[in-house]
Amino acid sequence: MQKAIDALSDNYDRESAIASMNSSFEADVPQYFLNIDREKAISMGLDMGAVLSTLSYYMGAIYVNDFVLLGRIWQVKMAAGERNQKVIDNVMNLSLANNRGEMVPFSTFVTSEEILGSDQLVRYNMYNSATLTANVAPGYSSGEAIEEIAALFKAQLGDEFGYEWTGVAYQEEAAGSNTAVIFALAILVAFLVLAAQYESWTSPIAAIMGVPIALLGAIIGCWIADIPVSIYTEVGIILLIALSAKNGILIVEFARDYRAAGKDIRYSAAEAGHVRLRPILMTSFAFVLGVMPLLFAGGAGSGARLSLGAAVVFGMLLNTVIATLYIPNWYEWMQRLEEIRKKKEAR
Repeated sequence: MQKAIDALSDNYDRESAIASMNSSFEADVPQYFLNIDREKAISMGLDMGAVLSTLSYYMGAIYVNDFVLLGRIWQVKMAAGERNQKVIDNVMNLSLANNRGEMVPFSTFVTSEEILGSDQLVRYNMYNSATLTANVAPGYSSGEAIEEIAALFKAQLGDEFGYEWTGVAYQEEAAGSNTAVIFALAILVAFLVLAAQYESWTSPIAAIMGVPIALLGAIIGCWIADIPVSIYTEVGIILLIALSAKNGILIVEFARDYRAAGKDIRYSAAEAGHVRLRPILMTSFAFVLGVMPLLFAGGAGSGARLSLGAAVVFGMLLNTVIATLYIPNWYEWMQRLEEIRKKKEAR
């Protein structure tokens, strides 16, 4: 396993998306191994549980009780002195009472051996494992880094070792194949809700036609801020779908009311865009200014806030400036198609 870790750590710089890679796993840490002759210990009347507990208390500590002082609860713990814990021969001087009340020294059934080994044993899904931590290089997304690490693992280790992702990387890997489905479902839900509200299949199309512009703004924002598209950007895109549809709803709703009152289709579309322009600008710019601090985030977690802020701020700005202008045109076209269909059905 140490050779496998070294192979990955020595060759990660061949991958452009990986800035660094390290592991806390060390297989050559100097250690002492205690050989306990269990049969001899039992024949001497010792309980193995008591033997292991004594070693644990001596090398570590044992909780005794609590006491109250100055209004606070304090714990009492007993442990061997630090100097005694550093000398392996002191373990051999320990004694333990057997079932006959006789004190039996550890040296009679324990021997020590100098070895090299791992300072900690890590198991993942019951397999011996080691943890590798990698950092993404500037200008690359976490998804690109995950793909390059997988390729590096395959090239260096083949099928001799397996690997699993943990934490955020695991969540991203598990949800990566579902991203497109989630976006499609978000748009579909918005469309179906509007179709039920308007009792029409064409008007909702005009209401959600600002979504592509909002998505383009999110991508442009990430490019300007030099931020890779990450899972936080995708969260912002889901939010943009609702916000951009909101602007379209404000226009389409009024256009439908004008049309229901007998106004011409083109007049209804133009008047709805004129009447609702000021409220749309007010609400949209108020939202953009409210989330603007995300673009200047710093400190812990700033990367997530920057990714989310760049997507939402630039996406909403582009949607407000551009999509608001042509949504009335889309309403006009969709309404004409709907009325042509209704006339054909009436015939």
